[in-house]
Parts: sequence; structure tokens; C-alpha cells
Amino acid sequence: MHSGKTNLSFNRRSRRRYRRRLFLLALAIILIAAVLVASIFWIFSGRKDADTKESKYKLIDYMTYQMKVEKLKPHDTRYPMVLTEEDVDKHIKEFKGKFGIKDYIYRHKDKIDIAIVRGALNNEEILPYLKAKMLGGEFFYSLNDKNKGEESYALKRKYPLYLQWDPRWAFNPYGVENEDGVLDGDVAVSGCGPSTMAMILSGLKSDKTITPDVLAHFAMKNDEVSEAGTKWSFFENVARKYGVDTYGIYPAKEEIDRAIKNGDPILAVFTPGRFTAVGHIMAIVGKDKSGKYIINAPNSIANSKKHWKWEELEETMLAAWGFEADR
Repeated sequence: MHSGKTNLSFNRRSRRRYRRRLFLLALAIILIAAVLVASIFWIFSGRKDADTKESKYKLIDYMTYQMKVEKLKPHDTRYPMVLTEEDVDKHIKEFKGKFGIKDYIYRHKDKIDIAIVRGALNNEEILPYLKAKMLGGEFFYSLNDKNKGEESYALKRKYPLYLQWDPRWAFNPYGVENEDGVLDGDVAVSGCGPSTMAMILSGLKSDKTITPDVLAHFAMKNDEVSEAGTKWSFFENVARKYGVDTYGIYPAKEEIDRAIKNGDPILAVFTPGRFTAVGHIMAIVGKDKSGKYIINAPNSIANSKKHWKWEELEETMLAAWGFEADR
């Protein structure tokens, strides 16, 4: 009997030790797994090298990360604008360490066309387009349905706001071939002329099929584009195509106000400085009750929403044309 009790006690102690060992082994496995998971997380979230960052750019769409389409907030254009190489060198540090396309531009600034760097510094609204152009992938900026004829941004004016870098036509070719026979321009960068005319003619004719891509194609087909941009002859020629009469306006307040009083939209050409670093074309579509001017700027939602004093427009206005509304 004594021998049996001893064996029984021994077996119980063995089982308890065995269970303890299993518990300790399981605990050790859990701890090791936790350490491995933490290490992997640290490696992938903490690495600062360029390769890791660039892989993040490709995996995370800029628009999805930085601004939800339905909550898009327009960005004011810079003023005074970045115009010279010295200005670029001074302000490019603002992009350092910022997630996404800003940091990419900062780290590759010496390899990117200075005009693109300057444009990004002056107008942050074009960053989604630049991200798609340089890093690939789809981008979204239209706040409306992407069907033909819808505004790029809903201002609900008689004259729709068509943005040059709307995904529907941003990458459509627009410009002239360089010395190597390559046409590297597009509507997003150079298409303020056809975009502005599309807004004016679409509003005058109540025709949603008149869009920037259609008029850019017309300009390219009819030799209305030069190295300097859209030829001024394009304004009258494309208006004639749609049966709209046009007339020149001296860029003085009295002349601009007279056209607005008649209900005529105005196309205005601006020199560099206030709205872009290379010159710009926009539509003046009316005045508010306080006497400020309402514009449709094809490169800026913020500038289109803002109402402008005459002195702000006069500063860089070079030339203007009126387009006769139905009397």
C-alpha cells in the first residue's frame, strides 16, 4: 500500500511539472511572437529611407490620404508668387518632411523641371495632378459626377468652372513639339486658353458638350498653339465656330464694367505675378453687390470662389475680349 501511494504522489507531481512547463513554453512563444510583431511594425513604420517612402507613395493615393473628395478644401494661391530660381530655393524647404508628393518633390527637386516645382509651390491645388503625373496612379478632383459636361467644381454659375487639371482632360496633349519632336505639354499645364473659352461658350450657348478637351483639340488641329501658349487668334476663331460675336476690350475698369453691364462674359489675359508665374487666361463673369469682380479661374478653385477688387485684377491684366450674349 505504501509503495502505491508513493507512485501516485509521484505521478501527480510529474503531471503538475509537465503542465507548468507547457504553460511556460506557451508564454515564451507568445512573448517571442509579440517581439517579432513589434519589430516588424517598427521596421515598416519607422524607416526613413527614400525607398520606403516612395513605396508608400505608390500604395497610398495622395487624395485619399490628404483630402477626402467630398471634403475638399481649396488652397489659396501664393502671393507674392515664386517666380525665380532664388525664390524656389528659398521656399522649397516648406515641402521637406511632408508626407506624399510634397516630400517627393523636395527630395527630387534637382531632377524635376523647375516649372513644375514652381507651380507646386504657388498652387497646392495641382498636387494631385502632379502626383499622378510623376508617380502614376489615378487621381480624383471633381466634386461632381464624372459624366461629360459637369463642372469640375460646383459653383452653380451660368458659366461652369472647368479646371485645367480635371482628370477628364488633364493629360490631353496641348502645346507644340520640342527640338526632339516630342510634345510634352498638356491641358493641365498649358490649357488655360481652351479651358476659359469652354467656360464662356458653354455658358453662352447652354451647351455642356463644349468642354476644355474639345476646344483644346480644335486649337491643336487649327494651329492655334505656339511655344508661348494659346494664340490670341484662337479666341475669335473658336467663338465664330459656335456663332458667337466677340470684340476687343481695353483693360480699363470702365470698359470691363460696360461689358459686364451688357451681360457679356470677358476673357482676360494676365501677365505673371498675381495668378501664375508664367501668365494666365481667365474669365470675368460678373460683379457682386459690393462692386468686386467674379472670376472663373481654370487653375484655381480658391481664386474662383474669391471676389476681387479691381486693383487686384488691374495689376497684371494685359488684354481682354468680350463675347456677346444674346440680346
